[in-house]
Amino acid sequence: MSAPFPPPAAPAGPHAAPPSTSLRGPVALTVAGAVLCVATVVIAVLVGRTFLNLLPTDLLTSDGQAGPGVVAEVSAPGQGTAQLEADTSYVVLLATSTSAGGDHVELEDDVVLVSPDGNEIVADRSPGVNLSASRDGTAVRSVGAFRTQEAGQYTVTAPPVSDGGTARVLLAPDQAFGPFFVGIFGSVFGVFAAIATAITGMPMLVIGIVWWRRRAGARAAGAAGPGAPGHPATAPR
Repeated sequence: MSAPFPPPAAPAGPHAAPPSTSLRGPVALTVAGAVLCVATVVIAVLVGRTFLNLLPTDLLTSDGQAGPGVVAEVSAPGQGTAQLEADTSYVVLLATSTSAGGDHVELEDDVVLVSPDGNEIVADRSPGVNLSASRDGTAVRSVGAFRTQEAGQYTVTAPPVSDGGTARVLLAPDQAFGPFFVGIFGSVFGVFAAIATAITGMPMLVIGIVWWRRRAGARAAGAAGPGAPGHPATAPR
């Protein structure tokens, strides 16, 4: 009786591909995430500075007095002088006390100015941007505007106030509506841009760092050779 044929040899299984140890992907992801995070900080700083520049923070000092943004101050009722620039728009502000219901006080008439050459200017125009501010019991709000014709010293006459008391009239450079609107729109857009870059950049940075560490560990184990702890050849079969 003939000997049985030996069973056919089992085909060799495919060898598992060695794990990739390239750092190109992790480095690219980490760097991209870091750049987006830095961009978030830069955008946030720019948005903050732009928004602060739009606020009328220079109309009043911390103790409620006229701030550096005010070019002239006159008691109402009363008369005074102001050194003004040529062909420039100014806003008229009424400063009242907040503790005595001053928010409801109005000027009984428009502020009147007389230019150096004797021309009369009535401050009955609407300001480009309505301004208001409040500090240390003093509130200011815009009540009119005017435009000068020539530079020099103007005489400013403020009318009485509606409650029969006294108040202050302040003059400050008017803000054009166009740049103000662009600043507001840019601030809103910047906030959304900062949120988008933060939401995208932070996960990319974290994932990139974790991925980088794993690839670096696999590369170090591969360089150590078989038998080293963590090398695939030392794993139990």
